[in-house]
Order: sequence, then structure tokens, then C-alpha cells
Amino acid sequence: MELTSLYDDLAGGGQEPTTRVRSLDKVPAHRRGGPRARGCPTATRCLAVERLRLAHGEPLAVLRNYLPADLVALDSDALERTACTV
Repeated sequence: MELTSLYDDLAGGGQEPTTRVRSLDKVPAHRRGGPRARGCPTATRCLAVERLRLAHGEPLAVLRNYLPADLVALDSDALERTACTV
């Protein structure tokens, strides 16, 4: 068994996946329902990324990720241009 991403699965099935970044913000780790529950230390700021995944131009999924802000350098353009599977 191999672990694959939604992007890879769609591309492999000929579905022409694309991504739109809905938001890319630094947020406090203690934000309710956010990063703290996902392993970001309380005293840090986390990068909150929300993306819309499309197949053939039709919305398919909303993807939300929280990452330690000091470990990654992402921008909206890069996330939309690449098959980044944050």
C-alpha cells in the first residue's frame, strides 16, 4: 500500500486538479479548534492554510492545514502553481 495525496490521485485519474488558496494567515496557536490541538506549541504562531481543490474546474474539497510558522515559508502563488500537498 502506498500513501498518496488527493492531488496525485486526481492527476493519476486524469481529473486535471487545480488549487485555489482561500486563506494563508499566521494565527495564534491557542486559536479555538486550530493549531494547538494539532501539535503547534502554545507560545508560537502557526501558519493556517486553507485551499480549495478543484477537478476539471469544479470544487471538490476544502483542505485546511496548520503548520509551525517558523518551519515553513509558503506563499499563495507557490501553493497554486505546484502540486504542493501541505
